Amino acid sequence: MHALYHWFISKNRLVHFDVTITLHNLVNVPLVSGTFFAKWRIKNGTTSSGYTRRAPISDHRVDLGYQIHKKLDLVIGKDGVLSNCELYLQVKQETNQDSPRTLGVLALNLAEYAQEGEVTRRYLLQESKSNSTFKITVHMKQTGGDTKYTTPALKKNALLQFDDITKQPNGLKLQPRKRSMYDGPASAQRRPYSFSKSVSSPFLFNDSLNSQGLPANLVLACFAES
Repeated sequence: MHALYHWFISKNRLVHFDVTITLHNLVNVPLVSGTFFAKWRIKNGTTSSGYTRRAPISDHRVDLGYQIHKKLDLVIGKDGVLSNCELYLQVKQETNQDSPRTLGVLALNLAEYAQEGEVTRRYLLQESKSNSTFKITVHMKQTGGDTKYTTPALKKNALLQFDDITKQPNGLKLQPRKRSMYDGPASAQRRPYSFSKSVSSPFLFNDSLNSQGLPANLVLACFAES
């Protein structure tokens, strides 16, 4: 946070963090060739920004392996809630044209992660015509300031995780399809699933979905319908 900004804020309202953000990879990119990168921006009183390295696509996957390290000061509001701090990402594809093409964007409020430790999730890109997802790790470590504050609620209704699906939370429910008279013996039937409701982006799901027996294309079908 810029030094001038401190003149307008009481020091006992500032909370200091070491922040590490890892941009791992993109998957389900609907292209077979090309070079991609991500442009990032953090808005927190002042703005800092940068670019990842350029990386080729292979088997619809782009490995970026890029880390952002920042020292951030967040403000405790008069209501005791930590102020917003936006991480904004644009995923770009280099083309023969003058400017790169935008594959999609993603906006996260880092204040929501302040008390979550290290969080690794996969998010569906916003403003995108594809089902591409971005694997990101956010680690916020408090290094100073008051600890008596609350954080904005982590948008659980915007997250898709296997554990949440099996618990059937509000916003998304994965339910076994009811057997009909046309089905064979129950012992011979696999129990397909249907979504009763979808949730708004940014979606998130962990990498254990396939290992738990839920096909990725079923998850992405839900994304496409929302």
